[in-house]
Amino acid sequence: MRQIIAGIIGAIIVFVWTGLSWMVFPWHNWDVKAFEDEGKVISETLKAQSSGDGIYMIPYCDPKDAKDEQKKKEWLEKAKQGPFAYMIVKPDGIKWDMKTALGIQFGISLLVAIMAAFLLGLSRTTSLIGRAWYLTFVVTTGTLLTELSNWNWWGVPTTATLVNIADVIIAWYFAGLVMAKIVPTRL
Repeated sequence: MRQIIAGIIGAIIVFVWTGLSWMVFPWHNWDVKAFEDEGKVISETLKAQSSGDGIYMIPYCDPKDAKDEQKKKEWLEKAKQGPFAYMIVKPDGIKWDMKTALGIQFGISLLVAIMAAFLLGLSRTTSLIGRAWYLTFVVTTGTLLTELSNWNWWGVPTTATLVNIADVIIAWYFAGLVMAKIVPTRL
């Protein structure tokens, strides 16, 4: 029961930090850019050239062609020349609802916080600071896998990658300090 309570409180702390991080600090927008003529990109490219919702790559290499040395060479040359893009396209748009998105995000934070609280209960670390760092490392492990993989494979800018990692470390350290007080130490 204490893990559930710690998870709820931890999720609230992470949710509040994340809101502050995105709305108050400029760091999440350092690498976000806009096209010069967004309307032209939308109408002449994304809507006209896409075949529905999905993940699109420019240049694209069909996995069936991956063993064809000539096609692989052509793809590598196109990728080198640029532009390179890895994007989620929804040609018909989305119905954006901030309240729903915030609710889902809180649910995600709650799920992770409850899981982290149960792992914290298994830790034999006894100091408050040590337990907070333990929880931070547990959660950051998954973040590193995702963020560094996206940096490696899809070219996510280094600054955005580091900001996202730092954001998780800060949020979960704050949450870990409180959660470590609630979840009993395993002796």
